[in-house]
Amino acid sequence: MSYLDNFDLCEFIKDLTKNGFAKLPSIISLPNFDELKNNAINELGNKTFKANLEIHNKILNLMNFEQIILPELIKIAKQQFNFNDELNNSYHIARLIKPSQKNEGYRCHFDSHIFTMVLPILIPTEKNIEDKGQLICFPNFRPHPKNELINIIEKVYYKRYASKKLIEKLISKKKYIEFSFEDYQPLIFFGTKTLHLNKNIDKRINNKRLTFLSHYFDTSSKFGIGNFMRILRKR
Repeated sequence: MSYLDNFDLCEFIKDLTKNGFAKLPSIISLPNFDELKNNAINELGNKTFKANLEIHNKILNLMNFEQIILPELIKIAKQQFNFNDELNNSYHIARLIKPSQKNEGYRCHFDSHIFTMVLPILIPTEKNIEDKGQLICFPNFRPHPKNELINIIEKVYYKRYASKKLIEKLISKKKYIEFSFEDYQPLIFFGTKTLHLNKNIDKRINNKRLTFLSHYFDTSSKFGIGNFMRILRKR
């Protein structure tokens, strides 16, 4: 049985284009998911970020992502964002956050790629604890930037909300969605249009939080801010 059997692709595309985000089936259904998770933890080690893990690519292959989902994303990118095939670039990175690692919480930002996909690999499930690293998204918060100058100005401007107090203020005024990923359903959203951040992880949480992030179609030049930040992260 394939991962995407009984998956309604048309409904998924409809939700994505209308709401700015949509979910895929739970990856717990992938063969030997616990083994995949352990391999991911071992390959990442103690690093907070690491790009292009072999196990990340293996999971995408098991999902048949490039064969079934990616072509539909390309269509949307062409129709709505004037996407050029020559810019068919992607960026894949693992993110491992430990409890009380507060420097990774509330770092609100827009992504430089049209689409962002979050693959939940290891998710805290403790009950009666509010902060477990949940993802907060403000879908379609801004239009896709017309050029890199606008992109940089808006990215810098909204960095001023990078604190719990100011995010809570923004939540009281703007439509937002919170994702815990306890269902292990991957999420795809418009990265350039969605302001997003993660909550902190409470020190009472017993486990780490590991997600794989896949970014597709950076429409800015190779000298854009997104590419610059990726170079810094690899240092």
